[in-house]
Amino acid sequence: MKIHLAIILFIISLGTQAQQMEAAGLTYIMQKPRVQSVKPPLLIMLHGYGSNEQDLMGLVKYLPTHLLVVAARAPISLSAGSYAWYRMDLSSGKPVYDVKEAELARQTMLNFIDEVKTTYNASEVLLMGFSQGAIMSYSVALTQPQKIKGIVALSGRILTDIDAHLASPEELKKMNIFIGHGTSDQVLPFYNSEAAFLKCKNAGTNVVFKEYSMGHEISFAEVSDIQQWLKGVLEQK
Repeated sequence: MKIHLAIILFIISLGTQAQQMEAAGLTYIMQKPRVQSVKPPLLIMLHGYGSNEQDLMGLVKYLPTHLLVVAARAPISLSAGSYAWYRMDLSSGKPVYDVKEAELARQTMLNFIDEVKTTYNASEVLLMGFSQGAIMSYSVALTQPQKIKGIVALSGRILTDIDAHLASPEELKKMNIFIGHGTSDQVLPFYNSEAAFLKCKNAGTNVVFKEYSMGHEISFAEVSDIQQWLKGVLEQK
């Protein structure tokens, strides 16, 4: 019997209580590093469509101990406890998104990164996003790579509209990207990450692509790969 991490993380999140704070107009929660340092590396977590800032916090215990972790809540309220970075219409069978809201979310995230990095005196910043959070991570990494050291993009895709803001290969050559996706994903099909991998590779980034036998979720195998990837990236000078 295969146990997926998504179920466990959901149970953990139900019991998680953290003080809510705000930066650049976004509500967020924070987890201090288990191993303290003067200038800790900062990992910003971005949840998926219809979720909230608690969604990915159950992963913290599996990540490098010297990371300071911030989980942001998307700005658009869909219902109680349910938020989005931008609105989508799935009635046609294909995701149709609000381009203006997506661009506003990208700009908001850039401001959020600056403010939170300064607040916590962070040495460097990484993003980890699932689904729509992964989409947001790509949008930041491929347009403003000087802001962050790398991203973990899980079960996401790249919006075509960021092409107008795409950074140059010279600017992107130090960008580190981990892509993970389930081959049986029915929400955002696997081919989206195949396309994202090719785009990131052609753009000049240091990209790693892993596939997993699962749907739109996170597995233990994926978390193990993320843990090892993060350790390697954080050791880079």
